[in-house]
Amino acid sequence: MTTTPEPDANPPTPAAAPAASARAEAASPAAPTSAATSAAATSAAATSAAATPAATSITSDLPILELGRGWPGWVPRAILLLAGLGAAAALLADNANSIALGFVLLFALVVPLVPATPAPAILIAGVAVAVAAGGGDPLRPTVLFEIPLLHLVHLTASFAALVPVRAVVRPAALWRPARRFLVVQALTFAVVGVAALLPTGRNPAVVEVAGLIASTALVVLAVWLVVRRR
Repeated sequence: MTTTPEPDANPPTPAAAPAASARAEAASPAAPTSAATSAAATSAAATSAAATPAATSITSDLPILELGRGWPGWVPRAILLLAGLGAAAALLADNANSIALGFVLLFALVVPLVPATPAPAILIAGVAVAVAAGGGDPLRPTVLFEIPLLHLVHLTASFAALVPVRAVVRPAALWRPARRFLVVQALTFAVVGVAALLPTGRNPAVVEVAGLIASTALVVLAVWLVVRRR
């Protein structure tokens, strides 16, 4: 007698296979992660390899700027030292007080070491006080020597405060300050020359008015120059 097999009471549904596959993927996530990491590394290597020749090409295409020769950065400090010592030496001819002379000489030696401090201003003020306390003719040689020397102290201290010792200074960069220095000195000694021509006694009213007008014109000119540069 032949027996017919009975049908299964719970036949598998079509959704069972995808569910089993999903559970299998969830149970072993290491394989996809490893594949994604490998793909990302390969892409990054390809990008780096493609970017390196481009960066090298851009760098090689940049023009080379030749700055030429220049002066060492310690040159402004050396000029500052010489100007300070010159200002101290000029006081010797004026029979200055020994304490004041020692003070000025000390600051003349210290200023080149610390140009970015108030030391240059203290040196200039000390020399001015020593000259004023010495008395005598206001147009005596000591005063005439101190005018350019103290101006040079101020100018070189400004440069030394900005330029490192190991830097290189192009002479062309010093042309405008040098020209300004010469113009200021020319105007100053022009005023000195006019003052030397004036009588030492009481001046007439016309001379007093002319001097007042000239002083006002100089102030207006200085203000105009400052505003124009801005």
